[in-house]
Amino acid sequence: MATNLAKTVQELLDEFDAELAAAIGSFHSWKAVNQLAAMRPELLRTLNANARSWNAIMHSHQVTLFVVLGRIFDTNKGTFNVHKFLDGCKARVGEFSAASFETRRIAGSRGVRPDYLTEFMKNYYAARPKDFEELEEQVAAHAKRFKTVYKPIRDQLMAHRNANAKALSSDLFKATDLSEVEKMLAFLHRVWAVVNELYMNGRKTDLVSHRYRRGETLEGDMESLLQRIKVDPAVSTARPRRP
Repeated sequence: MATNLAKTVQELLDEFDAELAAAIGSFHSWKAVNQLAAMRPELLRTLNANARSWNAIMHSHQVTLFVVLGRIFDTNKGTFNVHKFLDGCKARVGEFSAASFETRRIAGSRGVRPDYLTEFMKNYYAARPKDFEELEEQVAAHAKRFKTVYKPIRDQLMAHRNANAKALSSDLFKATDLSEVEKMLAFLHRVWAVVNELYMNGRKTDLVSHRYRRGETLEGDMESLLQRIKVDPAVSTARPRRP
């Protein structure tokens, strides 16, 4: 098994992208169901007709979110996280060089140098170690916030079960903020996007240059799924309960 430093930049990008997909997918699927159920009483009643199943689905989204965010911000030795992602890219900064980029583009054209490449390379930016260090500095603030507010939930309620979990739950969740979690996920996506742009196109961008579309896409997909759920008239008068 390859260590973080032995992985290519493309492998690091793919692995971090997979972690993001799990966290972003779980959060925005959970968010979309709650929003739609709040706006459509008939949908809420229909979901409540099978409340056990929907509660299990919603709980699995919540657990996945906290567990994956825990992995992303983890600082344990030997684990893959956002810090190791950036450290790995910094260690393999040679793969961001102009020569490496040209080699990849020519290989992608079956060994033929693309006509556009010479002109394209005039504006090529080769990433430097400092680029990844600057990203890590911005990660630090989010990592600190996760450790303070969200890691206790991950450790005591999700990944493990504290003996006093029921009593702790209210206090731990009181400090959370859904908009903050969404901003955290958007930030992590933008970190990935900045590195991806450096590697794939030799362009230096900042975090605000990248739009966070993943959340919109996933919420739209969940809305499309729920729109297909047929409302059962037999339960249309049932008292609604949130899933």
